[in-house]
Amino acid sequence: MRWTDVEIDFFKFLKFKSALSGELQSIKNRTFNPSYTGEIFSAPPNVANGTYFPDDGAGYTNKARDSSFYLKNGVHLYGGFSGVETKFEERDWAKNATILSGNIGGNDSTDNSYTVLKAIFNIGEETTLDGFTIRDGYNDTKQSFQNVGGIYTLLGSISINNCNICHNTSFIDSTNLNSSSLASGGVMTISNLGSMNNCIIQNNYCSITKTNNAATATGVGGFYGSGLSLSHCKIMNNSCFVSGKKNILSVGGISLGGGNLLHSIISENTAEMITETQTSNIAFSIGGAYTSGANSIVSNCNISYNYSQGFLKGSNISPVVGGFMHQNSSGGSKILNSVIYNNLSNTLKILSFWCPGGMFLSYGNNFEVINC
Repeated sequence: MRWTDVEIDFFKFLKFKSALSGELQSIKNRTFNPSYTGEIFSAPPNVANGTYFPDDGAGYTNKARDSSFYLKNGVHLYGGFSGVETKFEERDWAKNATILSGNIGGNDSTDNSYTVLKAIFNIGEETTLDGFTIRDGYNDTKQSFQNVGGIYTLLGSISINNCNICHNTSFIDSTNLNSSSLASGGVMTISNLGSMNNCIIQNNYCSITKTNNAATATGVGGFYGSGLSLSHCKIMNNSCFVSGKKNILSVGGISLGGGNLLHSIISENTAEMITETQTSNIAFSIGGAYTSGANSIVSNCNISYNYSQGFLKGSNISPVVGGFMHQNSSGGSKILNSVIYNNLSNTLKILSFWCPGGMFLSYGNNFEVINC
């Protein structure tokens, strides 16, 4: 069932026991029956380990690819319970995986859910997702804007903690589309002022093929967002491919417009772009991390072993950057106390501009680099 049906007015919740499967749908809109055995304690909804699918439950169409889990405002959801805990603090989200899976079809990924989990419109800071694995989203819809496989949040400030976002895909073939394209394999947050802490974003993929000359295309393998604060996260082994005539951005790991990236590892991500660049074209490819605008802070991070490649036919601005890039700082943006090393970039070019392995600043006169 979708989490929109979960009510906040629970007073006590059943502690899942090993004999109880703990299906996510079992916490739908009810207080547990006192006849159940097990310890009752006052706490948020706790979800046992196992795999759950967004198309399950009465009222939902089996194998419908537009099925998603939805977070409800004010609800705190915690995964990672084996069923034998006597205290909330005994849960182990890494060992007892509570998986929200888009693999609803059971065949190859092309019959998976488009987006596994959504939190849209006015989801406040009192909303928490903690201790879940979000995986197997495969978004190949014709929707060219805000296309994501794993987690999509819009206009909120939720907290996402101790989660593993992995093996999600966003795929756009915009050959016949005139609109701009924006896609992320793992996570996309739009105007989200919340936080993401101690999460792993890994093995996600994004691909955009664009032939329209005017429209822009932005693709990110791991995380795309603005305003969010990420801390103690690992963003690893994500990849992105974008091709088009001009005005494209391909980022392997993370793209952050405003917000903070703190105490995190960005490693072994890959970005690739192919562009038939023309006059007034802007085409970027960044393997690791890309920040833009004002008040973007990167602190105490390890940005390493990322790779970027571009095939370019001349351009106005076309950096191919292995590690880290910041663009258009209007003040308040900085990178400090961070290491950027063993990143690699490669350009297969006819004519091209910059190809730094480590760091590149574009229009970064107000950008600070401190103790790096």
